[in-house]
Amino acid sequence: MKQKLKVYDYATTMRISVPTVYRHIKAGKLETETIDGVLYVIVDEEQLNNIEEQDDLIAELKTRIEQQQNEIEYLRGELSSARQRTDQIIQQMQQDTESDKQRSDTIILQLTRQFEAQTKLIEDMRHRSLWARVKTAFGFATS
Repeated sequence: MKQKLKVYDYATTMRISVPTVYRHIKAGKLETETIDGVLYVIVDEEQLNNIEEQDDLIAELKTRIEQQQNEIEYLRGELSSARQRTDQIIQQMQQDTESDKQRSDTIILQLTRQFEAQTKLIEDMRHRSLWARVKTAFGFATS
């Protein structure tokens, strides 16, 4: 079945400009009829139904896009939170590493001092007599 729409109404329905409608008419792409001096574009009802279906599809797609945008924003927030937590963990690990390094440096220094003391004691004992070494080993005072 055919319907008649004024040029402006046809342009609005088809989402095109009025000058474009006139260009299509002039090019013979559209069927028209003039009634009482008013120009009408003749349209198949099937074509109008297709436009309505397209409108429904567009509305559904817009809804999906909006949902996906909301999901993206949510995921961005989650990513930002995860980054902050990761940065905090990295910072804590760096602090722990620095603390561990200081402790290990302290232990190495203490062990080095003990080693040096033991080495000095051994050297001192080598230069003493056997009797002086025995006294030192058993804790007797030497004069």
